[in-house]
Amino acid sequence: ADVPFAGSLLAADLARRAGVTPHDGAVVGFTADLLGPAIVSGATTTQPIVTVDHGAQDTMLAYVLVPDGDGFALALAESTGAGSGADLTRAVRTIAPGAAVRPVAGSRRIGRDALDAWATLGLVLTSADLVGVMRGVIDVTVAYARDRRQYGVAIGSFQAVQHLLAEARCLLEGAYSATLYPAWAVD
Repeated sequence: ADVPFAGSLLAADLARRAGVTPHDGAVVGFTADLLGPAIVSGATTTQPIVTVDHGAQDTMLAYVLVPDGDGFALALAESTGAGSGADLTRAVRTIAPGAAVRPVAGSRRIGRDALDAWATLGLVLTSADLVGVMRGVIDVTVAYARDRRQYGVAIGSFQAVQHLLAEARCLLEGAYSATLYPAWAVD
């Protein structure tokens, strides 16, 4: 999709797992390496927190996790200021250390199993997004091969180009099939 959706979808699912209604415009805060959700153990952030797919608003809320026994409680960190764009649809913002963290009222503890299931949803969303990018690139490439002319003929008529495009299509179908099962499993 050519709109930011993964950030708000992951935030809504994390809020659902915590038993609360998602805050409008909230996204999930991640570690600086984007490999996991941000975990904050105090009233303020101590490490940079990265958010992806936040809206264009100046004030942004990010869900973070606070250790709670053998699980986590849901909290919100707030950031102000503009973010930078990863591309046309994915704005990235960093919440600097020292940002206030406040617990989300009424949230229940999120266990390790629920957090693993949430992370799996994130991986499936990423896979589906990549398959969509692959499909778009192949569509554009096929259109280019049909229109681009060399030696008076379309380059798509050359056997070597046809083989490359056919292989790309086969790889796309394999990636699509490999994404369907985990998407079904998450559901």
